[in-house]
Amino acid sequence: HEERLAFSMAILDSWSGPLMPSLTRHLPVKRQALGAAEQISSSREVEDGRCVITLGDDCQLLRTVFVCILNITNSTGDVLGKIATLKNDDFVPDVALPSSKLQEQESASMAAARIIEMDLPRL
Repeated sequence: HEERLAFSMAILDSWSGPLMPSLTRHLPVKRQALGAAEQISSSREVEDGRCVITLGDDCQLLRTVFVCILNITNSTGDVLGKIATLKNDDFVPDVALPSSKLQEQESASMAAARIIEMDLPRL
């Protein structure tokens, strides 16, 4: 966790802090600057373990969030999934497996337990 945090924070700092002019000189590609509010928000997510920041192939910041997706099957191979959402008394197609982004300081197993407890009906 500490190595991932240090790497992500160094990239964030280089995109918005005093290193930006030097970075631009050595990597002369068009890139979007990171504003102060965006840096604070992204830093918080990195520190909380909800995402990592890396560089994409185009030398742009790449924010990767962590998600937990449950693949629940029974003994015959049937998969539990959502097929629709009720909106204004009408069912709207919405096919998905039970899933959620990880929350602050949450592991994948903690997220799985939260999804089962909060999002799945009693079966």
